[in-house]
Amino acid sequence: MTEKKQRSTLAYVLSFAFQFGAVVVISLVVPLLLGVWIDKKMETSPLFLFIGLLVGTVVVIYGVYRLLLPIIRSDEDRK
Repeated sequence: MTEKKQRSTLAYVLSFAFQFGAVVVISLVVPLLLGVWIDKKMETSPLFLFIGLLVGTVVVIYGVYRLLLPIIRSDEDRK
């Protein structure tokens, strides 16, 4: 493998890892914090925390699926 191709592959892997991390962290943290905030305002702890966790989990699964979809499709095209 040439050095240029190795750099390109490394850049792709690092980009994918950053996107994956961002999708997971943002998709979980935002609904959880929103759930905690609503629970404090309405004094319903931990109801909205669990709802936020559920929503965040669904969003993470969908986000990771969307992130992996091009890789899955390119793998299917090679066969």
